[in-house]
Amino acid sequence: MLKKNEDIYEIDLPIPDINSADFYHGLAPAFTAEVIKLLIQKGGFRNLSILLHFLSKYKAYYNWVFPVEQNKANKADTGIEEYYIYTVLKMSSHFGYTFSITKNTKPVIERIIKDNADGFIPDITYKWDAKGNLILIGGPTDQILKELESLNFTKDLSITTDKNNSYSFKDFYAIQERQTFLSPTMLGNVSYYSGVIAKLMRIDAPSTPEDGNKHIRVMRLMVGRTTFSTLDAFDYGSFISHPILNVKLENNEDTIATTLREIRKEEYKKMSILFNYDNLKEEGESHARTLLNLINRYLETSINSNTIAVTANLTTRDECLIGAVRNSGSIDNGTCYCSANGQTEFRDNLVTFYRNSVYVDLPSLSVPKDA
Repeated sequence: MLKKNEDIYEIDLPIPDINSADFYHGLAPAFTAEVIKLLIQKGGFRNLSILLHFLSKYKAYYNWVFPVEQNKANKADTGIEEYYIYTVLKMSSHFGYTFSITKNTKPVIERIIKDNADGFIPDITYKWDAKGNLILIGGPTDQILKELESLNFTKDLSITTDKNNSYSFKDFYAIQERQTFLSPTMLGNVSYYSGVIAKLMRIDAPSTPEDGNKHIRVMRLMVGRTTFSTLDAFDYGSFISHPILNVKLENNEDTIATTLREIRKEEYKKMSILFNYDNLKEEGESHARTLLNLINRYLETSINSNTIAVTANLTTRDECLIGAVRNSGSIDNGTCYCSANGQTEFRDNLVTFYRNSVYVDLPSLSVPKDA
C-alpha cells in the first residue's frame, strides 16, 4: 500500500468496464497501450508496492482458463497473481524514455550502470540505441532514479550535469508539468496493441460422414480467448530478471521471479509429451491420430496461451520461394519468416486500436454473443 506521504502518486486510471460474462485467458484487452502509458507516467512501476496498489483494484481483468486436471480450489497456489504482475510489467517494456547524452555525461552514466548492475539490467531496465542514446525501458524504478540523482535532464530529454534550466532525476515523477514532455514513447515497434487471439483448447477430427466428400478432412478447433499481452508474457521469459520481480509477495516463501521460473519449468515438462511419440503410440493407431492425441493431452494440462498461427509459403511461377524478413522495428527483427504469417485474431469491442487504424487491420473473426 502507498504511504500517506506518497499520495501524490495515487494511481486511478480509466479502464472500461467488462461485462461479467466476458472471459479472457490472461490479461483482458481493456488494459490498452494507453492505460500502460498512463501507468508509466504516473509512476506505477516505481516499485512493487505501488504497482500492487494499482493492480489490486483490477484483479477481475486477469484470469486463467485452468487445465482440466487442475483443481480450481487451489487457484491461489497456481502463480496467477505473479503472472498478472509479470504480464503488465512486460507490457510496459514496449515503452520508455530516450535520453540523449554528451561526451561529459557518458562516462558518468557508464560508471553508475557498472556500479549498480542489480538495478541496471541490459534490455530489461535500460539499453543503448544505435545513436548512443540511453533508453530507460518502461517506468524507471526508484532504484534507478536514486542512482541517477547526481544528474539532471532538460525538457528535450538531454542528460546534463548543469542544474540550471533542468530537472533532477530524483524528482522525475513529481514534476508538475511532466505531462507536456515526459510521456513515454514506443520503443522499436511501429504500433502496439493487445488484440484478442484464439487460445487452442482441443482439436477434434471427426470421421467423414458416409455422404460426405472423402477428399476433405474435417478438423474442429475448440478455442477460448486470450490476448497478445498474455502471449507476450508467456513467450519472453528473459524479462523475469526485472528487479521488481525479485521480491516476495505476502505469505509467499519464494520471490515472484522464482515462482514464475517454476511455472515455466513445469510448462516445459508438459511440452515433453509432444516429443514422446514412440512411447505413447497405441497399437493400430494412425500416425495422425497419435499426434492429435498427444496435442490434446498437452492442451489439457497447459496454462500457456497456445495460440493459433496461420502460416503459408508462396512460390513464384518459376518455383522460387518467397520469404519475408522482419523489419528492424518489429518483433524478431532481421528474422526470415514464411511468406505469410500471423495470429488468428478475434474482433473485440474492447480493443480500441481498430478505431485508429486502417480497415485491413480489422479482424474478420468474431465471437458469437451466445458463445
